[in-house]
Amino acid sequence: MEELIQELDLHVVSQTGHQFSPIGYTYAYVLSESHFTIHTYPEYRSCYLDLFCCNPQFDPVHAIERIKQKFHTEHVRSQIIRR
Repeated sequence: MEELIQELDLHVVSQTGHQFSPIGYTYAYVLSESHFTIHTYPEYRSCYLDLFCCNPQFDPVHAIERIKQKFHTEHVRSQIIRR
């Protein structure tokens, strides 16, 4: 996540996380551009990411490609909502 934040030129203003017992993890970054969260479900070998960015220069298609590369997967369902 830290590498993605740097590569996507996002700016963290606050962050917090929680490790669930026995497995699973949730982490949230508050960004100057909005937020980036991850919720992991190791028992299903999946995770959910939410990236909301209000920077008009942000390229969500590029972000999705970088996420695929970082997580070594092509199995990504995404939704881009233009605001």
